[in-house]
Amino acid sequence: MKDILSIIWIFLPAGIANMSPVIANNIPVLRNLKTPLDFGKTFRGKRIFGDHKTFRGLFAGIIVGLLVAGLQMLLAKLFSWPKDLSLSLDYSSPVILIMGMALGFGALAGDAIKSFFKRQINIEPGKPWVPFDQLDFLLGAILVSLLFFQLPIRLYVIGLLIGLFLHPTVNIIAWLMRLQDKPF
Repeated sequence: MKDILSIIWIFLPAGIANMSPVIANNIPVLRNLKTPLDFGKTFRGKRIFGDHKTFRGLFAGIIVGLLVAGLQMLLAKLFSWPKDLSLSLDYSSPVILIMGMALGFGALAGDAIKSFFKRQINIEPGKPWVPFDQLDFLLGAILVSLLFFQLPIRLYVIGLLIGLFLHPTVNIIAWLMRLQDKPF
């Protein structure tokens, strides 16, 4: 159980960042900031990422990753339980803030890269591509995390298994809350 909680704790900036584009899209003042990451360009006659991968979403993910890491630092300062979950990471170091931003970026970059491959094999935006839709943000965050730490392989496997379960659950909740149009 501690392994599960540790993985959730460490990758929390990525997980919350992965949800931030949907939330940012529902903030009226940010709605018009929807420039696509690919600027509408194509590769082999197909959109690189598509209209749904925007700079608004990317920047929201990076900022949310920073904010979540800052909250984690505060919790680690106020309580002892975060130290038990942090493995070897020092949540009193300001490097955690950089790591939070990087994990947020990694989550959104993983999602964008997955969208590139979906476009190239003619899967329409919003159509499911299991299990890649559930793992893309985690794979991106894991790759970026290697700049900051390395965990035993079993912890990464646990993280991916958690992602397979949590991602669809969070999507259904967001759909029920009318934050997104489709449950998946």
